[in-house]
Amino acid sequence: MQHAVEARPAGSGYAIRVETGQRLRFDRQYSHPVEPLPAHRDAWTHGQLIASDWRLGDFLDELSRHRPGYLGYAPEVAELRISGAFQLADSDTVLDNLSHTLPIRIRRFSRYWTRVEAAPGQWTKP
Repeated sequence: MQHAVEARPAGSGYAIRVETGQRLRFDRQYSHPVEPLPAHRDAWTHGQLIASDWRLGDFLDELSRHRPGYLGYAPEVAELRISGAFQLADSDTVLDNLSHTLPIRIRRFSRYWTRVEAAPGQWTKP
């Protein structure tokens, strides 16, 4: 079974084969049909993160999975939109580049603690 796995949800009693490029969602009682992965979901296997009109909060959540330490963000920047292809090998450079294209600033408190905030003077309180 190269390039595939077998899943055996407890309540189903049978094995489900999941090939490369597919996904299976299941819980204890039910399994959904095997379906193709959404476009670019496997880009991380090639060292990339590809976003198409993503919320910045979702992008940063995904980016944080590929770097050590804590990567957080202020709520006011979470709804900004982002698109592009980003190299995961140097997430600090990705963050620095974002700070040049979005109204954000990157605050590094240590090598393992980074926070994305609104750039000073870019936001007004309601």
